[in-house]
Amino acid sequence: MKIKSTVLFISLVMAAFTIMAQGVKITKSQDVQERNNKQYYIHTVTKGQTLYSIAKAYNVSIDEIYFENPDAKYGLQIGQQLWIPTINKETEINKEVSLANFDYFYHIAKENERFRDIASIYGIPEKYIRLANPGLAEPLKAGEYVKIPAESAFAVLDGGKSNIAQTSGKNQNVSFNPNIKVKENYRHVVAQGETLFGIAKKYQISVDDLKSVNPGLSTIRQGDRLRIPDYAVVSGNGKQTLATSASTTDVAKNKPQQTKSDIYFKYTVHSGDNLYKIARTYGVSLEELHKANPKLRGTNLIKGQILYIPKLKTRPHYIYYKVPQSTKLRKVAKLFGLSKKIVKNSNPGINNRVYANQMIKIPGGEKAVLLSAKPETKPKDNEVVVEKPKPSQCQPTPYRGKVVKVALMIPLFLEEMHNIDYEEFQSAYRATFKPFRFVEFLEGAFIALDSLKALGYNIELNVYDVDSKITKTTKVLQKPEIKNMDLIIGPFYSKSFNQVAFFAENFNIPVVNPFSQREEILAKYENIIKVKPAISSQIPLLKELIRKKYPNHKVFFITRSAYKDADLVTRFKSSLTEAIPATVKLSNIDINNVSIEVDSRLSEDGEPLSPYYDLEGKPIDPPVVEADLYDSTSFNNRPVFINYMVDTVNPVLNKASVIRKNLVIIYGYDKPYIMDVINRLNRVRDTFDIEIVGIPLWENIKKMDYTLLNNLNLTYFTSKYVNYNTAQTRNFVAKFREKYSTEPNYYGYEGFDITLFFVKTLADYNRNFLKCLPEQKARTFNNGFKFMRTGKNNRDFENTMWNIIQIHNYKTIRLPESDLIPMDN
Repeated sequence: MKIKSTVLFISLVMAAFTIMAQGVKITKSQDVQERNNKQYYIHTVTKGQTLYSIAKAYNVSIDEIYFENPDAKYGLQIGQQLWIPTINKETEINKEVSLANFDYFYHIAKENERFRDIASIYGIPEKYIRLANPGLAEPLKAGEYVKIPAESAFAVLDGGKSNIAQTSGKNQNVSFNPNIKVKENYRHVVAQGETLFGIAKKYQISVDDLKSVNPGLSTIRQGDRLRIPDYAVVSGNGKQTLATSASTTDVAKNKPQQTKSDIYFKYTVHSGDNLYKIARTYGVSLEELHKANPKLRGTNLIKGQILYIPKLKTRPHYIYYKVPQSTKLRKVAKLFGLSKKIVKNSNPGINNRVYANQMIKIPGGEKAVLLSAKPETKPKDNEVVVEKPKPSQCQPTPYRGKVVKVALMIPLFLEEMHNIDYEEFQSAYRATFKPFRFVEFLEGAFIALDSLKALGYNIELNVYDVDSKITKTTKVLQKPEIKNMDLIIGPFYSKSFNQVAFFAENFNIPVVNPFSQREEILAKYENIIKVKPAISSQIPLLKELIRKKYPNHKVFFITRSAYKDADLVTRFKSSLTEAIPATVKLSNIDINNVSIEVDSRLSEDGEPLSPYYDLEGKPIDPPVVEADLYDSTSFNNRPVFINYMVDTVNPVLNKASVIRKNLVIIYGYDKPYIMDVINRLNRVRDTFDIEIVGIPLWENIKKMDYTLLNNLNLTYFTSKYVNYNTAQTRNFVAKFREKYSTEPNYYGYEGFDITLFFVKTLADYNRNFLKCLPEQKARTFNNGFKFMRTGKNNRDFENTMWNIIQIHNYKTIRLPESDLIPMDN
């Protein structure tokens, strides 16, 4: 396991307490001036002042001071005047994001960088970067924030409607049109860095034309095979397809024609590419590359050059390189963009110096594009075709030591460490100290990685301090290694998550969102994995819970308002109506026993009351019931839906059963309303046998009266429940205590669960990670994982598992009904 980190872990963090900022107190300048239509404080540096203390006093970052005052990078001088923005960059950017009519993330420019340079980094047309940044001029200044539009924003920048807040989850793509003729035996294989816009431009068609012949097409990834309309222009061949003539009559009759695109795919050379790295990346030898590209001379490449890369039958583990002349192993490794250690591990016994004609194994081929299966041929008339079952593509492949690169973006608030009063910290409640808020998530993740390391997995964990500040997040996204990550976990805050989600979508990196309940993130981005289950996934679970645990109960459903979550409430109601039989038969013997009790009632004057009464809202005639004791009587069994704002709990009191049990489902988030319902139901529990179910998010309602909840046998759904009585939990607590001298909290368990599950699944399934994710199920410490496809273009994933918890006999237990969806342990 390899850990690259912005964190020197907890012991070093604690050591920072002894280093306290001693800068002199700074008062904001009253001198405010304008420059380039922007307001600035003019601050004069005095003795003892530091950049950090000045930045803190004005609530700006040190980078902002450097940007406005380039000379400050070389040190401060007493008497030096600094221009400091009256509105900091974070505030400015938040305003920009809130007012934007298209989706984007930020790039921080380097000195003299140009739009074309930035376009090549992100693989999008330079035109759209220019359109997104009309106020910036080239060459760019170091530190300028450049908007990088998401592909969905291109239409907006071309003059279309805003794509902001399209969170309904409905895909507004052009519809697939099966009547449009496509080029036969021709597919465009998407190369790294290509976009829909670029591909469409290449064939002199529109993006809509591409979407009309490729069902469900929205975004693309390397290796995708796209159909091309027949009227598209293929370079060098007019409007003709690239299919070649068959060499013999038999081949023409019996075999599909093979085109150049069936054997090769095109690759556009990017800045920084060389032939060795391309060969390693796609698992082909240098000889094969030269054979596929006869005009290639030597190993020099030009940005924008087109290479044909051979498609392979199988994905290779190594390619072989014949050393042309004696040299150092380090230099060979550098050619292929590898460390000497990696090459040495792949060649046991090799020396630090290699010799002419020596054959060296180079690990690679992870992005190799494989030959597609042979096209199906039409069966002859009356021919019976028996299809062989396709083997599942979701079988874990033997782990071959590939380094799995994971970015963990966690709020550590490390800047808070610069100005700590040690004595005040020691006397304060540590849980309120920002850098400690999420550190146990990181600690749990480290324990998970230790477990994976023991199993032989090779994980490179990169930890980044990312909180709610967009400026801080943007700086992290500038790090060159980020775009090569296999998986990103986090960020935890929504504003930063939005930026990372757009960035990751651009580079096809899956992103795990650990804590958000917001379903709109699945409607806006792609390749998002939402760990927190949706409220809507409670609906089928509640339906099955009623059928299995409360099949004979009289059911009531209470909501506070007819308008709060109206659509969701309607779906819950419809599901209950489906789950509960319309009528129920109750024994006349039981009814007669009630009649006897009613008949014995007396008025305040001691006079007998009428023997006639209502049971569950139905009038009862005791003589009729008594005449046929061994029969039964039918009652309406439909759930009773109650608007609390209109009727409070009166319908429960009027229609509750004294013969069978009653189940009251309380829908709501507001604690005063919920406690009022519970108090009223507790007052009548001697008359009626009542149990309650709380939905949707009662896990977030704190400090309710435990005795009242126990009296009513509360059952509720939660994604946060740890069973401390299992051996696994006790072992984890012991390991956590041994390593960190503290008990794990909720974040500690989540850090372990999420890291272990996703990193292991990624390593086991590699390229098929997302495709196979819905087939992976696991019971974790806090909840469980069972993902379903959802969201934008059905390319996002959401957990559907909930713990079903009950309070009974003053114990909180997880019900076996939590496993209504079959699970693998």
